[in-house]
Amino acid sequence: MDFQLLKTLTGLPGVAGREDKARDCALAALKPLVDEARVDALGNIIALKKGSGKKLLFAAHLDEIGLAVNFIDSKGFLRFVPLGGVDPKTLVAQRVIVHAEAGPLYGVIGIKPPHITDAAEAAKAPKFGDLFIDIGMSKARAEKFVRLGDSVTAERSAVEFGDAMVTSKALDNRAGVCAVIEALRLAKNTKCAIYPVITAQEEVGARGAGAAAFGIEPDIVVAVDTTIAADVPGVPEHEQVTRVGGGAVITAMDSATISDVKLVRFVESLAKAKKIPYQIKVINRGGTDASVMQRARCGAAACSISTPTRYIHSPVETFSKKDFDCVVRLVAALMENAHKF
Repeated sequence: MDFQLLKTLTGLPGVAGREDKARDCALAALKPLVDEARVDALGNIIALKKGSGKKLLFAAHLDEIGLAVNFIDSKGFLRFVPLGGVDPKTLVAQRVIVHAEAGPLYGVIGIKPPHITDAAEAAKAPKFGDLFIDIGMSKARAEKFVRLGDSVTAERSAVEFGDAMVTSKALDNRAGVCAVIEALRLAKNTKCAIYPVITAQEEVGARGAGAAAFGIEPDIVVAVDTTIAADVPGVPEHEQVTRVGGGAVITAMDSATISDVKLVRFVESLAKAKKIPYQIKVINRGGTDASVMQRARCGAAACSISTPTRYIHSPVETFSKKDFDCVVRLVAALMENAHKF
């Protein structure tokens, strides 16, 4: 794993529609590995490694979940709305960065103190309306720096810990971006035309991937992402849809995509041939860029290859470097062998 690239990418802000800083970093890492690369009107990076025959599109979304400021109250506290699937429980007492035009502003997310919360209030899960961002400024001063619509991200950086584990904000899905880049470095003798596409605005409805696939008209589409690892206390064994340490995740079905069964079996056969640990995911929730790419124009064979990740959609997303390396190897194997599908 190129941990430094992952740490750099996850440390950069990039909520949906505001991916520019992270996009510049990803584009710089991608350019030496492809024949062409450009940024489209939606903010997708569309790259091409030339080949013949089938067109193979690997999509990894760049945007992270976050917040957008929508009100400054009389005391200078900021109110906000979510950008993507944010659970308000994960926000309480977190440090954040408000990405203002003049530069980053540090703040903390507050809630009514427990000392003055009655039992009925304490029993309820927090809602967005209960939360606010304290940037330590009066209303007059806050309004000099903060504009409505400014994005907010968690103040976290990637760290390694335990047995080859990594935790950070934005592993979903800077990890997928890194996996595509590392797979391009690893893959040899590719024959198909390979389109590595770093997509925008996945967390708010896979908007970038749909536009990209419409323009490319691929034969095969693969979303390279992270996915929920539910191997934690309190989750029954039959609900642990993927597990950390189980290898790369090949999605057979989620709530947005029924993967092409022949493609799933082909990817599975590559994993077996290359002795790459893998697991199959079947779930009726969530989705990836594969959902919209599968339906673009006349359609394409689609599936997802993902890194199992604990605490997904939180500031402390966590995965195993061993699982990530399995994803890299499997994506590289598909790049090399897709002409056989």
